[in-house]
Amino acid sequence: MKKMNRKIYLTVILIICIMLVTTSLIYCMRLLKQKENNEDYDFLKDKTIVRVWLPKDKISSTRGYQAKKFNDEHKDIYIMLGLFDNRDYDNILKTSLAAEKGPDIMMYSFFELIKENKIENLNNMNLNKDNIREGDFVYYNKIPVGVRLYEENVKLVWNKEIFKKAGLEEERPPKTWNELVEYSKKIKEKCPGVIPFQFPIKYYEDFKTSIGEPSVNLDNIYTSFWNYEKGEYNFNSAEQILNIYRNMYKEGLINKDFDKKGKNDLRTDFYKGNIAMHLSTFEDKGYFSNIVPLNFEIGICNLPEISGSKGNKSYYLSNSNFLSISASVMEKSDKEKEAVNEVFNWLISQEVNKEVLKTRMALSPTLKNTDIKGDTYREYNDVYNCETETLDPSIFISRNSEKTMEVCIDAIKGKKSIEESIKNLNSMYKEYCNFTVKYRKIQLDSFKNDKNKGS
Repeated sequence: MKKMNRKIYLTVILIICIMLVTTSLIYCMRLLKQKENNEDYDFLKDKTIVRVWLPKDKISSTRGYQAKKFNDEHKDIYIMLGLFDNRDYDNILKTSLAAEKGPDIMMYSFFELIKENKIENLNNMNLNKDNIREGDFVYYNKIPVGVRLYEENVKLVWNKEIFKKAGLEEERPPKTWNELVEYSKKIKEKCPGVIPFQFPIKYYEDFKTSIGEPSVNLDNIYTSFWNYEKGEYNFNSAEQILNIYRNMYKEGLINKDFDKKGKNDLRTDFYKGNIAMHLSTFEDKGYFSNIVPLNFEIGICNLPEISGSKGNKSYYLSNSNFLSISASVMEKSDKEKEAVNEVFNWLISQEVNKEVLKTRMALSPTLKNTDIKGDTYREYNDVYNCETETLDPSIFISRNSEKTMEVCIDAIKGKKSIEESIKNLNSMYKEYCNFTVKYRKIQLDSFKNDKNKGS
């Protein structure tokens, strides 16, 4: 028994010794690593560090190379680039800024930090006006709080092989929505295994793509149906496109489960050659040229004209993310503020965003020239009639996006009348606006076109 106890005692002592030695080794390694890190950062002693935080996305690798190039070319400024997982980014950003240990420049997309005065008024910064136009800013109560760095445009794409099989001219897309319906009927007749037309409608951004963009020339509205002349949401102009989709659904010209498919599902179906015509956004360009290369020729053009149109303009689909500057920057030295200015101007510059465009993964509305020599699917870059939704308050509006989608889908499927659906949308968004004005103190009158801009 004593021998057994002694063995247990010795075993315990041995385990404790091993743990102590292991802990000591780990501690020593950490000290060495810390020393190495300090030596690694010795070269920053004479540089002004500018912290830039971005959520990880399709162009994160490009951003890393661009930041390295900037650092190599600048002796006095160093970009400390932080790339964070989308799921953690917003919480990390809020926590760090609250503790005054956050970035100088960041992508942001919500209201809270603006309300808490954590985002700087860009009028207080020395921005290069050659890189940016008035419409490229995001405004809050007429104050510019960010720059729209990446947005989407909308195109109609079609499978030329299917057009040919259906007896349609490969190079002649439908010019009107009524003509698109006629094309769809011919395709269904000649190619019974093919879905004539598809559009995204699963998320709020899809609503703007498929319902809003076709309707913008019927009234003074954006893709969100914000009327920038009256300063209110008005969905009356959605009646025509909802009717078109409803009739196409009844006639089997669109998929029966159209509302269940996300963008990746739609891309895959188009890639497989199962779809004749597809309502597409710029991000599809990157997928079709890099990730799921198409083995057939496609045509790309602007959306067909809807009956009663008052023009042919289109809008970038406002991305909720915008590039902004932390308000804490104003407490820094003049040298540090100038460094932040320089990095911000570099991020919104034509050269940097032209490089991003060449990846085919992102489109910046700040670009004055979107031509890329030898580019694949270059028609996606055609933005001659595309404007930014400068006076759209939607990113600040507290709304039920799922309910918005549900109302539209029920209208298309015939579960509710289109008249009732539009009435519901108008009523819902009036309540959202009242809530926003009351609790978020947003001046919706500041999003009206009182100076003939943003239209």
